[in-house]
Order: sequence, then C-alpha cells, then structure tokens
Amino acid sequence: MSLGRYALRRFFGMAPVFFIVLFTVFLMLHLIPGDPAKNILGIMATPERLEQLRDALGLNEPIYKQFYLFLAQLGHGSLGMSIRYKAPITELIFSRLKVTLSLVIMSAVFCVIISLPLSLWATKHRGKAPDYAVRVSSLFIFSMPEFWTGLVALNIFALRFGLFPTRGWGVGLLDNLHHLFLPSLILGLFLTALVTRALRSDMLEVLRKEYIQTAKTYGFSDRTIYLKYALKNALLPTITVLGLNLGWLLGSTVVIETVFSLPGIGAMLLDAVIVRDYPLIQGISLIFALAIMLNNYVVDMLYGLIDPRIYR
Repeated sequence: MSLGRYALRRFFGMAPVFFIVLFTVFLMLHLIPGDPAKNILGIMATPERLEQLRDALGLNEPIYKQFYLFLAQLGHGSLGMSIRYKAPITELIFSRLKVTLSLVIMSAVFCVIISLPLSLWATKHRGKAPDYAVRVSSLFIFSMPEFWTGLVALNIFALRFGLFPTRGWGVGLLDNLHHLFLPSLILGLFLTALVTRALRSDMLEVLRKEYIQTAKTYGFSDRTIYLKYALKNALLPTITVLGLNLGWLLGSTVVIETVFSLPGIGAMLLDAVIVRDYPLIQGISLIFALAIMLNNYVVDMLYGLIDPRIYR
C-alpha cells in the first residue's frame, strides 16, 4: 500500500468519528437541564422573549428536524448566531483563530526546541547529575498549575522587569511575536516536561537494542549513534505523546489566553460560558473537536513518513 492510499484510508476512516462529534456537539444545547432559553436569558425574561429565542434556536422543532437543520447550516458554512455578540459564530471564530493557532504553534515549537536537546543530554548522562536535574525539573514544571505559573511569569517578566507586554495581541508580525513569546513559552514548558521524560525513556530503551551495540563495535561516534540511529527510532512513540497532547495544549489556551488577555478562541469560550452563550459554546466546541481530529490525522501521516512499514 502506498502512502497516498494509506492517507485516504485514514481520512475516510474519520467519517464515523466526525459524525459522532457532530451529533455530540449538537446535543450539548439539549442536555442543559431545564429550558435552554431560560438558562440563556435568565428567570426575568418575558414569555415573548423566551419564545423568540426558542424559535431562533429551533427548539420548538422535533429533535430529528433540529439535527437536520444543524447539518444543513453546517453545509452552508454557518454555525449560527452568537447571542452575546449578535454576529455569525463562524466570523467570530475566524476573527480570533489566528491568535490561538499562533499560540499553539509557537508553544509546540518551544517544546521541540527545548525537549530534544534536554532529552539527549539526560540520556547521554543517564544516572548522573544532569539526568536527575532534567527529570526533577520536568516533574516540577508539570506539577505546577498553568494559571499560577502564568501569573508568576507575568508578574516577574512583564510587570517587574517590563520585558514583555502584559496584555493584548499587538500590531504587526514582530509585535505579535513579542506579545506571544511569554504565554507560548509558559504553555510550551508544560508540554516540554512531558515530552522530555517520554523521549528520554524511549531513547534509553532503543540504546539497549542489539543494532546499537553493533554500531558501537564498528566504531561509530556517539553523535552518529544518538542522532542517526537512536533518536530516529525513539521518535515514533514520542510523536504519539506529542500528538495526543496537542489536544490538551489546545484546551489549555483557555487558561493562558485569559491570564495574558489574548483575544483568542480560548478566551472567547470562557466569556461565552460566563454569559451562557450556548450557541457560541457549541460552535467553539465543534471547532476544537475537529482540530483534535485533524491533529491525530497529521500524527498518523508523520508515522508513515518516519516509518514506511506502518502502511506497507
């Protein structure tokens, strides 16, 4: 089987999952205890206003018809209207998508840049002080609450030393990167702690293999053994860890964007929860779910590129 056929098979294999995600997101509005219209507008809302909202949300229709209308709406590229912003949800999400995607990508880049050399350093000095330092620091970072770490970093590097802005997104590419540097670093450190420990463990396991011992007997340098043979074979399980936790990274943007006042999707989701804008919550949840599905698909494709035996 070629990589192209493998990619198509995995893509069409997501169809049932995609349908389940759609149905689950659709049910969110209907799983709210009581009357969703009353939950949205509050107990002081007039009967006329309640009925108007029920009509707008299609709550007076049978459940199967509501689901059909939901699918038809999605087919036209619409996620409905936001109750708070009085604007199409699709436009609201795309207006803030750039911020959240930039934050996630920068965090992943920081993770790779930091975790690769740390893992190699810890592996090369296994059982010694550098190895223990990397393992203890990774455990310490991963144990810290994200909001607390973000607030401490904001207080020290932004407020006290003035190295970074305290809020906002900035204007222009360089200003955007300046605003994103600190929140991306904080978010990336949590993923770095997990990936570093995973890659170190995988590297140690690979280094015990017979072909590594054979390479040593042939006189290959440590640099060649670690980078060309050990690292390549240890990357597969590490990519799994990194790929699966990118979904966690996306969910963590809610906290980080709120702490650093970034105008992204995560902060908008929290605002929607506070004001009970359920259509907006529903739309953002669908986008997050689809992003995680797409991320898992990309991870599968990376598997195939690194190790062609997977699809052969």
